[in-house]
Amino acid sequence: FVGSIIIGANCMIAHRCAFTPYQHGLANTDLPMREQTLISRGDIVVKDDVWLGLNVCVMDGVTIGQGAVVGAGAVVTKDIPPYAIAGGVPARVIRFRGTESFQHGAKQ
Repeated sequence: FVGSIIIGANCMIAHRCAFTPYQHGLANTDLPMREQTLISRGDIVVKDDVWLGLNVCVMDGVTIGQGAVVGAGAVVTKDIPPYAIAGGVPARVIRFRGTESFQHGAKQ
């Protein structure tokens, strides 16, 4: 196996999420891409209490920190810190859970 997928406890993973623990090599132009060596930047690690929204794609070598939320449609190419709320293509941190700025943004 090229890379593993490790998922912690109490995670919520919505429909159509994709975990890609490897990529196809592209360097050798004498071989069709499908015949090239698979490469990986490492395991995919999803820590405890993470929520991945609809259609999130998590790429190889990424760790998503405990308590993080990743918004629908995001493509995660880099580590997401604990308790971060991230989204976009590529995913970026928008804010953090439990912070004062997050609490003031909530509608009551």
